[in-house]
Amino acid sequence: MSNASKQMRQLHEDVLAVSKELMATDNYIEKYLPFEQLNLIFDMGKETSSLKQYGKLQTFLEQKYEDLEELVRIDDGKAKLNKKTYKKQTLDMDRALPLNRGEF
Repeated sequence: MSNASKQMRQLHEDVLAVSKELMATDNYIEKYLPFEQLNLIFDMGKETSSLKQYGKLQTFLEQKYEDLEELVRIDDGKAKLNKKTYKKQTLDMDRALPLNRGEF
């Protein structure tokens, strides 16, 4: 019986460790990964946009950075992302802009 009890205790500790790791990963995905995505958008815009378009993009991204920084400032280490209702954003090809064709 004591062997089974030790195994149950070890399994419980393993489940807690995995749960903490998942919570940390969810928190990173929710609060910190968006910074990397915005940096990619910023770099892409800088390389592919006219000066006027780039200025609009920069203004937009600055506001998004501020919003994300606020989430990080109040970060308690717990993700608030509801995985059941989360929907991955996809590119709407009907609205995609053709390359090298005029202004927005």
